Amino acid sequence: MKTKERMKGFVVGFALATILSATAVFAVNTTTLEVIHGVNVVINGDTITFDSGNSPFIAAGHTFLPLRAIADALNIPVYWDAATATAYLGTRPATAEMIHGTWRVVSVESIAQGQSYPLHVYEQTMTFNPDGTVIYTLLDDIDMFRWTLTAPGALILSHPDYPDDDLHTTANILDSRLVLRAYEEYYDVVFLTFVMTMEREE
Repeated sequence: MKTKERMKGFVVGFALATILSATAVFAVNTTTLEVIHGVNVVINGDTITFDSGNSPFIAAGHTFLPLRAIADALNIPVYWDAATATAYLGTRPATAEMIHGTWRVVSVESIAQGQSYPLHVYEQTMTFNPDGTVIYTLLDDIDMFRWTLTAPGALILSHPDYPDDDLHTTANILDSRLVLRAYEEYYDVVFLTFVMTMEREE
């Protein structure tokens, strides 16, 4: 009988010790975070008004701002990619799905040594295939080029007569426009940039 009572007491004591230990650990890991509200944000002289429950605050010595509200105030497009948990401000890398279809060239410019030089825009459209490729011609079939989307935001411009001179280009979506940017560089120094902007053909 005494053995059973001792065993019972041991089990109860062990259980209580386990509960108390768990409680103690929980208490040690619990911290109190002071949050300061009432933060004002002024952009270019204009005070930004935030929606209720979406206002800036200060915590742990850092100021936290609602990203979309700030981007809207700066007229910067913002996109949320749930698949990669990534927020894009301004441009976002183009994918084959995004660029599939016909686009019309609206502007072409070259940038050299910080100066922009608009180039003549030919009446030209490009139709991207579902896989992100397109073959197009310039100047009455004299020049034939091929765009190949190799990764989100990355295009390669190639010419059949110059297989070793592929030009790597970035492809980004800005609002509803497709912006292609090609770089000419020698010895890792960029000396010339071509920018082509297109709108989707309705």
